[in-house]
Amino acid sequence: MVKFGQHNEAVREILTRFGLENAIDYNALKQHTKKTRIEFRDEWLGFLQIHEKWVKIEVMEMWRKVFGVIKEEKGVRGARPEQALEMFVGHFRVAAGCPVGVPALAEEAEEGSKIDFTVSADALLRYLTIFELACSSNVETLRKAVKKFDKYTKSEAQLSTELLPHLYAIEGTCSKFKEYIDVVTHALTRNNSLLPGMHSPIGGEGATPTSPSAVLPQISIPAATPPRFNTPDIQDEVSGRKRSELGWLKRVSSSFEEDVRNCLVLHRGFHSNEDNFDRPIENSLTAYESAWSAGMRYCECDISLTLDGYIILCHDANFKRLALFHDDFKSSKSVSELTLRELIALPLKSGQRPPLLTDVLQSASTLGNGSQLVVEIKPGNVNIVDALCELFSAFPLLVSQVGVVMSFDLFLIHRFAQKFSEYEEKWECNGRPKLERDARFKIMFLTESGVPKGAPYVKFNLLSDGKKAVDEWLNGSGSTLDGIYMQYENDMFTDEGGKVFQKLAAEYTIGVWGMQPDEESVARSLMTLGARFVNTDMPGSFA
Repeated sequence: MVKFGQHNEAVREILTRFGLENAIDYNALKQHTKKTRIEFRDEWLGFLQIHEKWVKIEVMEMWRKVFGVIKEEKGVRGARPEQALEMFVGHFRVAAGCPVGVPALAEEAEEGSKIDFTVSADALLRYLTIFELACSSNVETLRKAVKKFDKYTKSEAQLSTELLPHLYAIEGTCSKFKEYIDVVTHALTRNNSLLPGMHSPIGGEGATPTSPSAVLPQISIPAATPPRFNTPDIQDEVSGRKRSELGWLKRVSSSFEEDVRNCLVLHRGFHSNEDNFDRPIENSLTAYESAWSAGMRYCECDISLTLDGYIILCHDANFKRLALFHDDFKSSKSVSELTLRELIALPLKSGQRPPLLTDVLQSASTLGNGSQLVVEIKPGNVNIVDALCELFSAFPLLVSQVGVVMSFDLFLIHRFAQKFSEYEEKWECNGRPKLERDARFKIMFLTESGVPKGAPYVKFNLLSDGKKAVDEWLNGSGSTLDGIYMQYENDMFTDEGGKVFQKLAAEYTIGVWGMQPDEESVARSLMTLGARFVNTDMPGSFA
């Protein structure tokens, strides 16, 4: 049970923000699987025809607008799709007077309105990414619906053999958009220098096949200057509080036994819950380096995929809460709507930029001592699965710096488990040894104990759901997860709840987040029950 319906709901919510109302509702289509064969077939083909008609109209309109912009360009005659897209990007670089690889910033658009990609190359990339998400979601929805019908009916003459050829005949049109996204991304970053250890862009001389998440274009990065304070007294006071907090962490860390240090996970690194300057800002490079340097082993982070395919650290949907300039329209935009260049131009309260996942993993590798990240994939964006697998493929040495990969999106985390297994098989064929399951990072499903935030979040309670629910969630079709990362609940310390917890811990890897109170004694009690990972914000009262 991989909860595709809830994942589909989350994706459709994303698409609605961009004015795309053509995403198929999986839960609505699934209701037809209980009808007769003829009735389901007709309903399914009706959804397919609507999707096919929409795609043809959308693609025709897209190319009409692209050629409308480049109609005066030299070489437009007979231009292939890739050439036309490259001309489109080049048109805006020249028109804006920008150097290669630095197009004009995208304009703010009203939420719920369709993207006008004729205004900039960034807007075209945004349009292609969102349209590809809609297409892939519809294809997967139709595929899963017919699969479910055949599963329910158990007929020898399965509809899959009749209907899937219709679907796959038009899937090629949708999948072309992944290629178009690569072309535009490459055109935006062409001729840029790379940082040491980074690969060349896709298709470049000596290129290694990889995603944009594995390359970093040369972008003008603002200096990490902290916000200015009015007087030296205030500066000294802030510096004093920082020294006090970091000194406290080192003392507390050194007092832990090894088993405690190997269980605690610093939530978003060593950071301030009040977003003040006593500690580093959450999900920042400094927050992780401070924790690992003090002797802690595990830190948790949240990752999202930028519009142009870079994996960046961010907990919220946007940077409104953490941005230095709240009036900057980019701060209220979702990370998935912004390019890396736009995010770098959005300094946080600390003056630093949001780090890439590769930045933090490289720091963990440099510091050593078993430093690892517990990585949470934010729900909804399937493309981050491929990007993360490709990052691991491009930087195999950084895989050992990951302790856990997890998500609240059950469909998404099963998709990652499947994809990562496929990548491991490719690595094995190329002479790279496959990691034993116990030696590599754990792949886990996140749950909530209270009222879920909405799709795709799932509620789990020890007493009401128990081990049976966990067995169903973790053992999907074609993939198996290592464990469950559950939200803290008081029932963990009741006789009955404790027995369920221990039964789960005997078979699966168990993590706990949101423990109350956030104290060392509670963490030790959870460890006694069998918890492998326990999240903490490390408040001053922890130890």
